[in-house]
Amino acid sequence: SHAYASKYGLMDVDGMMLCIHKYLNVYSVRECLDNGNYILILLAVLDRKTGKRIVKKLVDNISNEPEWFRKFIFLCAESEGIHCMEPIKEEFLEELKNAHG
Repeated sequence: SHAYASKYGLMDVDGMMLCIHKYLNVYSVRECLDNGNYILILLAVLDRKTGKRIVKKLVDNISNEPEWFRKFIFLCAESEGIHCMEPIKEEFLEELKNAHG
């Protein structure tokens, strides 16, 4: 089930609640980023304590990550004003624009 969650970004409610619990009560933001669990990484990236340098580092090392994770990181990078030049990001942003307007 962990492999499925990693590949597709899907998780059951119990697994997600466990990740949220670990994020809020067990791990520091740094530990979440270093954990290897994509959901914990995403929660840490959403934390305002995570700066642009960390988001930029994730963007720079993202080519072998699952597509759903790359899309999320690209959105976070864009919101921080970090520009990425990967083709999948450009395609995703175009799809997003077309879907909303």
